[in-house]
Amino acid sequence: MKINNQLLSENFKDWYSETLSLIFNKNIAIEELKVHPHFFILNKRISSKKKTLEIISKKLKKTTKKVMIVSSSKKTNGYFSIFKRYSLVEYLRLMPLITSADILQNPHKICSLLTLDLKSWFAVVEVKDFDDYCRTLLSLKRLTKKFNSQKISKIKLSIVKDWILIKEGKRAFFISKFLGQTFEQDLKKYSMNKATKTEIIKCLNKFALFSESERLYWRDLAPRNMFLSENKKEITLIDFENLFNTTEMTPLTRIYWDKFRRVWFGDVLDKNEIDLIYKNLPTFSIDQSKMLDADLFEKNYFNKKKIDTRSHLDFLELTANFEKRHVLAKNIVYGHRLGLYLSDFHSSDDESKVYLAMRDFSSKDWDGFLLELQKAVDTEQQNYLISIYTNKKRTDEVCEVLNKVKGK
Repeated sequence: MKINNQLLSENFKDWYSETLSLIFNKNIAIEELKVHPHFFILNKRISSKKKTLEIISKKLKKTTKKVMIVSSSKKTNGYFSIFKRYSLVEYLRLMPLITSADILQNPHKICSLLTLDLKSWFAVVEVKDFDDYCRTLLSLKRLTKKFNSQKISKIKLSIVKDWILIKEGKRAFFISKFLGQTFEQDLKKYSMNKATKTEIIKCLNKFALFSESERLYWRDLAPRNMFLSENKKEITLIDFENLFNTTEMTPLTRIYWDKFRRVWFGDVLDKNEIDLIYKNLPTFSIDQSKMLDADLFEKNYFNKKKIDTRSHLDFLELTANFEKRHVLAKNIVYGHRLGLYLSDFHSSDDESKVYLAMRDFSSKDWDGFLLELQKAVDTEQQNYLISIYTNKKRTDEVCEVLNKVKGK
């Protein structure tokens, strides 16, 4: 039996193919592997599932830290009971990165796949606050259940059904059943039926309005945090941070996150479609002449330590202009994907150069810059993956592109 094809996105298939070729000095077809290429590499070309599991079991380490567990069911709790005795943190070091996405995940926290038997797979994300994450998850569960009971949408919303939160010492992890490609990836990969897309947009708009009526605001309403069922009748939510009480949000905070929630959809929907998701939500007016401390991006862009609120909000429009889908002749540049990678893998000084390029380059040069940047990001990610399995150092193609902005 071959590896679950959903575990590897097209990008990761390409990157692993290059990595395998480099390490073993021959072309190895990813599709023919019986185990994830991560195990194939670490275990020196062992492709037997039985032997792979034996190797993993020998590397289990008992935990010396206090363990707390909250789960969706007794069955799920029992399935992961091994981590009451053995260290989850150490076990995750044996596991592959999340390789189903089209981009590497934040390297500053654990984001990985997990399996105990090479048959059932789970996604693991390290979370900042165990208790807060649990509260948000349960609040969104109640919210989606109440939303569905109103029968105001043809599409249902739910949270992921099989999950467990494990805290080991001071580190906490959310583990949920692996569901395949996200809604964002579906929209990138497939030409979605217009009627289906319209119903999804209507559903998300109704959910945003319903949340508002419940005085709740889910900041991370984003296509990368959703999965669409095969029958297109249910959307499953997978991220449980940043749920706010609307009565406790300042107008400026609300305007700021309203703008950013639009950016989350920039790679896969056009402006008119995004507007429909947030149609009829409340709007806020504030004194835009009030002076604010500039963040690092704004300092580099405006060359000022303080800027007025209008400039602060206008800068978010620049973010939206960068972090969107750019169709350039026969090429597509996914700006939000680039923005995520820069935020996770590069400094704010590096990322701010994108905005200087947007300001100073001609339209033609800007388009060329975006194409170069996307190519550099992909090359850098591939080389990052190679560096995990070899003694080769990480490369810095992205900075080579960004440094061309100097002096502009």
